Amino acid sequence: MTPTLGYDELEMSRVDAQLQEHRELLIVLPPERASVLIGLIEGLRALLRSPALFHRLRLLGPLLYACLRVIVFHRRLGELARVIVYFSANATWTVDRDGQYIFRFSR
Repeated sequence: MTPTLGYDELEMSRVDAQLQEHRELLIVLPPERASVLIGLIEGLRALLRSPALFHRLRLLGPLLYACLRVIVFHRRLGELARVIVYFSANATWTVDRDGQYIFRFSR
């Protein structure tokens, strides 16, 4: 079983160590922080899927807004930058009984 990391435990060294050891990363976040991460993941997925330049430019607005929210309000989510870029295609999330979101990034 892969151990989960909470928001306060997000550090690049721990994230990298868990990815190397278990080949997946599990993160538990409250809904207000999860909405930002979901926005980043979905925005990046849509941006990478879109073939048209105009459509890509239109998608940049919400993605940049989510990035700004990370920089200003949710600094520790910035530790996941590489994980989001490299593994967003495989990212999944579920809501547990407590209302917490569990994110899974796998290689």
